Amino acid sequence: MSQSSATLFVLSTIKIRPGKMPDFCELMPRLVAIMEAQGWRLLGALTNLGGRINVVVDIWQIPDANALPSGLVALMASLEWPNISRALAETVEDEVIQLMSRLPFDPGRIPDHCS
Repeated sequence: MSQSSATLFVLSTIKIRPGKMPDFCELMPRLVAIMEAQGWRLLGALTNLGGRINVVVDIWQIPDANALPSGLVALMASLEWPNISRALAETVEDEVIQLMSRLPFDPGRIPDHCS
């Protein structure tokens, strides 16, 4: 399978500032709408029940590798960006963004496309 036809994902691991989870949850629907307009699709938004507290994991599906930088550029070009940026600075301590692809043993993999 060529990388260009592979399903790609963005894994965003976000450390939320103490006491700011409600503010973050209120903010995210606005950000999700902007990213989904760029072809991103939020597959899951999760938080932990044990271990390190105040961690959020978002799993996005994107159409291709170029959608990662172009989606972030579109977010920053949005008219809402100044308010979103300010709110993120107040609620997010740290974020790690990773471009991911499926492994052959992933249960969501379509069997015809295993190489």
